[in-house]
Amino acid sequence: MPGMNQPEPEREKTPAELAIEQELKGTMQSLQDRVRQHEEAKPINPEIELRFTYHPPKGNQVARYERLRNFAKSFAYVIDQACPESREKSLALTHLEDAVTCANAAIARRE
Repeated sequence: MPGMNQPEPEREKTPAELAIEQELKGTMQSLQDRVRQHEEAKPINPEIELRFTYHPPKGNQVARYERLRNFAKSFAYVIDQACPESREKSLALTHLEDAVTCANAAIARRE
């Protein structure tokens, strides 16, 4: 049948849609400018640099990461067996996971 798979003609945008589109373009340009400025700027906050830079493991760090993970895994099983299924149990496991992450970050970042 003729005309079946023809795309519908584009409708004209309303003034509100045009204003939103223009605002989004401006916002995107502003974000791109800010990213560009940041990339060109020298690091000014050593704590941000420390937190958001990869720190390859050195010395016995890997063994200590494993020790922390294994201890946390054992404790996670204790929580799993001792607590009923609940939001609180889920939070306890999440906070345990966060604790291991923070402990590992302390080792990686501060040595």
